[in-house]
Amino acid sequence: RAIATRGKDYLLVYNYSGVPMTIDLKTITGKKKNLWWMNAADGSLCYIGETDKKIFEYQPKKVYDKTVHDGVLIAVDATKNYLSKDMTVLSDNNIADKKRNLNE
Repeated sequence: RAIATRGKDYLLVYNYSGVPMTIDLKTITGKKKNLWWMNAADGSLCYIGETDKKIFEYQPKKVYDKTVHDGVLIAVDATKNYLSKDMTVLSDNNIADKKRNLNE
């Protein structure tokens, strides 16, 4: 089972079990989509590529210990610049040490 959310031009699919996924990319705008895999444990990003497929199949890669860690498949309309293809982490800012306004 996967958990997904989307906007008009992006789609996020959380996969906690590592099973292959079949994703309907017709639900977001754009003839082409850029795709990333984000490791949920550390926020690291891996650019998968660009596709014009309507249905995208993805198998999360197994890591050194032969298990698949949970992660998020990120699909974005290729005309949008929410993420760059060369990003390796979701955020370079360490927010853990920053004081937050809990009334926000």
